[in-house]
Amino acid sequence: MPLQEWTEAEILRRAGEGDAGTEKSGASGVWFVYFYTPFCGTCKVGLRMLDIISAIRPERRIGKCNIHFAPKLTAWWQIESIPCLIKLERGIVRSKRYRLGGIDDVLGWMNGESN
Repeated sequence: MPLQEWTEAEILRRAGEGDAGTEKSGASGVWFVYFYTPFCGTCKVGLRMLDIISAIRPERRIGKCNIHFAPKLTAWWQIESIPCLIKLERGIVRSKRYRLGGIDDVLGWMNGESN
C-alpha cells in the first residue's frame, strides 16, 4: 500500500490537534512523517521500504511529504537533510532518523527498540 501524501497544512493540523483520539494514529498516538524530494535516489529507496512496512504493519500511521512544499515544518522541526523520517507522539517530535538502513532497522526504531 503506497504511503499517503500529506501537505504541510495537513501535518500541522494533525500536530496541532495532537492527533489524539484518532483511531488511525493507534492507541499511543504515535505517527510518522517521511520527508523526501522526488529527485533523490535515496529518498525513493526509503519510500519503497516504507511502502513495504506499511503493508506489513497497516496499523502504523505513516505519511510522506515533499520537503519543497513544507518550509515551516523544515524550519520548526529543524530537518537537517533528506530523507528524514520523523516520529511524532501526540503531535510532538520524539525522534528523527536520517539513515534508514534496512526494513528491520526501521521497524525496530518505530517500535522504540533503537535510535
